[in-house]
Amino acid sequence: MFCPEGYITMAEIVRKFEGSLFQGVLHKFKTRRNDLHDFFSTSPMDELEDIVFNFIEGNAFIASPEGMISTLDTLNINGAARISTKELYFRGANVDLSLDFANTFKLSTLPPDRFSKAYRDQLKAPDSYNPWEFAAATGEANCNHLLPMYFERCGYTISLKGFDYIKNIETSKVERFINTANIIRPFEGWPICVSEQFASEKNMKSECDKWLKLNPAPQPHPRVQAAAPQVQSGRPRKRDLAAKDYRRVFPTGHGNKTWKAVLAEIENETGNSYTIDTLKRGLRLKK
Repeated sequence: MFCPEGYITMAEIVRKFEGSLFQGVLHKFKTRRNDLHDFFSTSPMDELEDIVFNFIEGNAFIASPEGMISTLDTLNINGAARISTKELYFRGANVDLSLDFANTFKLSTLPPDRFSKAYRDQLKAPDSYNPWEFAAATGEANCNHLLPMYFERCGYTISLKGFDYIKNIETSKVERFINTANIIRPFEGWPICVSEQFASEKNMKSECDKWLKLNPAPQPHPRVQAAAPQVQSGRPRKRDLAAKDYRRVFPTGHGNKTWKAVLAEIENETGNSYTIDTLKRGLRLKK
């Protein structure tokens, strides 16, 4: 995504923060309370996005195709600018996300009721996961749960696709955002950016180090400690080997990749081939 000389896009900043902080944020989520409502309300990638917005607060701009720079008041916009599609789903809204739409906003396409059923089914196993451990094992951990109403996530450009999608489903937040939407609609396609001087490698590292200092790796939740896998004697089952290879190749999940693509990447990395059914059984997504 373009931006004028002397500026850096928010998309690039998110990628840098993700590389430094994602595992720490995910670990924080893995050790929080076991509550599906809490799980569906936000995600590690949503929190990572919050960290970036806090970092650029007061220093955010948008850039026109001609290189003109305008200030973006993220502080006043962000309060009502994201909504959980999962919460809407459970409140009975018809939330039908196409693959293209989900990819634009880095959202999961897995319906919450299917995730909930799979999660509750695996709780019957002696080595069960909590929600975020299960999400990491099944490809959901690196997806966002919040739909932004004024930007997309491929290039972090101004976009009202989220607002236009949600306005017929959720009325209260849309009503609070409609005036803002009318103001920023002419700027669709302009990337969010900050000056290179502000977003220097030194400043970004300092911000990441500050987060890590304030969020040291927590002690495992008692439920997580109790969920340690049982040691089995004899030859490991192929499904267990498949699950082990999956977590090696996709430590934070596989996002929107198809299971066929997942298996191809696992075979390329490990030399081991599995069927989709075998892998899903290993991840306890299928009996």
